[in-house]
Amino acid sequence: MRSARPLHVLLAAVVASWCAARASSADVPPPPAPPPSPSPAPAPTKGPKLVIDRLAHDYGVVRQTEKHETTFTITNAGDAPLHPIARGECSCVQAKLSRSEVPPGETATLTVVFETYRFVGPMTKSLRVRSDDPAAAEVALQLKIDISAGVVLQPQNFFFNMVLTGTKPTSTIEVKWKEGVGEPFKILDVVGTGMTPATVKPEFSVEPFEAAPWKGYRVTMSFAEAPPVGLVSGTAVIRTDDPRTPKVQALIGGAVSAKVNIALLKPSFGVVTEGKAANLIVHVRPFEPKIVLGKVSARSRTGAVKVELKPDPTFPGEYNLELELPADTKAGAVEDVVELRTEVPGEELVELPVTASVTPKTPPK
Repeated sequence: MRSARPLHVLLAAVVASWCAARASSADVPPPPAPPPSPSPAPAPTKGPKLVIDRLAHDYGVVRQTEKHETTFTITNAGDAPLHPIARGECSCVQAKLSRSEVPPGETATLTVVFETYRFVGPMTKSLRVRSDDPAAAEVALQLKIDISAGVVLQPQNFFFNMVLTGTKPTSTIEVKWKEGVGEPFKILDVVGTGMTPATVKPEFSVEPFEAAPWKGYRVTMSFAEAPPVGLVSGTAVIRTDDPRTPKVQALIGGAVSAKVNIALLKPSFGVVTEGKAANLIVHVRPFEPKIVLGKVSARSRTGAVKVELKPDPTFPGEYNLELELPADTKAGAVEDVVELRTEVPGEELVELPVTASVTPKTPPK
């Protein structure tokens, strides 16, 4: 019979066995982690989805009275038809879509034309694209342009405000180029054409002009004789030695008033259907506060038109001339003269020709 081992020997053996097992487990790498589950594929966009290739365009440096074009590409990234609509913020921006409905996954071309008119310098306009994409119901596209090249007019026309009879009005425009952008040029001459009234003869003077970065000329229009009462219109033709712009045009316009200012010097009812009445109100006032109309009256010369003169309820010293074409007026041309009388020296009698064209009633079928 074998003798039992001492207790301390047994404990030492157990501890040694545990340490060996632990050291062995530390040398074994842990098992690899399981691979992650694959992400689900993105769900297709429900409904139409508007995608535009870019949100801005710069047309660069251009000239006045030109048209410049660019295109945008619109894509429908959704799963239902897209219906885009494009609108520019002013008449200078014209937009046209190649198609009004864009099927899923297909594209449309948006053509945008910028007309420079007589604008001057850098400017930014916007174009709004609306669609039935609920996430992009309206998208703004930014359009930049710099209208500084070539011969530049500012302002674009020879216009003058209403002046009193006997006055010789003036109007000035700048004809210029921008340093570093345009080229120097000379003005050869300026003439007025197509004037109304034909008796009106505008004159033009040309002086050098400089206001960095601009250089050029100030052209002033005046009249040798005071224009008559009424509207003044025509065209100024400015000839230059610029090879690309040998000629530029500017409108001439303004109005001349008598001391008795009448809103319509030739009232017309236009075309009126037989059996229907027509009405006009013509405002009568002094051109300036220091002019006193005095006693004012009005009458129809032929009786074809009914006339009533009433004081203006808002402005003391002013009047409303109420004209009526009666409903029983026969078909045909109507001509009458309204005689307006005041106490203004030299304008005691003002004659207003009144016209209308009455068309026959269409007989019932």
